[in-house]
Amino acid sequence: MAVYIELDLAIARRPEPDNEIMLALLFQYGFDGFREEEGRILAYIPEESYNEEDFKAFIDRHRLDEKIQSIEARCLPDQNWNELWESSYQPVRVGSNCIVRAPFHPAPTGVAYDIVISPKMSFGTAHHETTRGMLQMMLTMDLQGKAVLDLGCGTGILAILAEKMGAETVYALDIDPWAYRNALENTDLNGCRITKVLQAELSFISHRIFDVILANINLNSLLGLMDRFPGRLRPNGILMLSGFFSDDLQRLNHDAGRNGLEFVVKQVMNNWTVAVYRKAV
Repeated sequence: MAVYIELDLAIARRPEPDNEIMLALLFQYGFDGFREEEGRILAYIPEESYNEEDFKAFIDRHRLDEKIQSIEARCLPDQNWNELWESSYQPVRVGSNCIVRAPFHPAPTGVAYDIVISPKMSFGTAHHETTRGMLQMMLTMDLQGKAVLDLGCGTGILAILAEKMGAETVYALDIDPWAYRNALENTDLNGCRITKVLQAELSFISHRIFDVILANINLNSLLGLMDRFPGRLRPNGILMLSGFFSDDLQRLNHDAGRNGLEFVVKQVMNNWTVAVYRKAV
């Protein structure tokens, strides 16, 4: 059974932007679920990804000890996380034509894309800037008839939007078993018919070529995959990346350029960045 660590962080009273920065840093460390309450943040991370001494060093390195007054860690068994999220999970509007909501929210009217996400312990509910930025960038594209890969799919939200936007083939991959099960549930909730959800790495579908690859994962993973992305893209294919800060864009652009990927456009939201690249013909 999968086990998560819940950290109960008592925080000093700070302006909201400070809390956002702290959440961003915790996400960068590997935490993939959060709940904010008065004077505290509850943060969740897989047990195998958490080391107490390493986390203390991380806190010191980023001077989070100035913001965190105390830390209490608890082990949580494998469970359904709906009860944890329902109290704070609100629908998110993306642009003028897309709503992301939970099954317990009423269906909206007057939007082209109604995305239903069951909020469990996997990343991607459109509340975080990286997911919201990816969705916004996707809405500017023509995905009709395209083959799309959502790598590190989390909840499957990007794959779901791709199918709703008319993609012909959609693959959603994640190595995390929680994310895999959650993505399966969410594609079913959204009536997806063509999206294939796999618990697998990119190499598992090495025979597949795509028009668009979407990867909202961490910086080190993106850099490690950069030399493999071109082989999975058709000429003029699009690579859309997020999960990194704007200061990291130059490094990504350098590695992308070395692998025949041309930088096209970026979008920055609270320092989190979405970058789009095109494979040369």
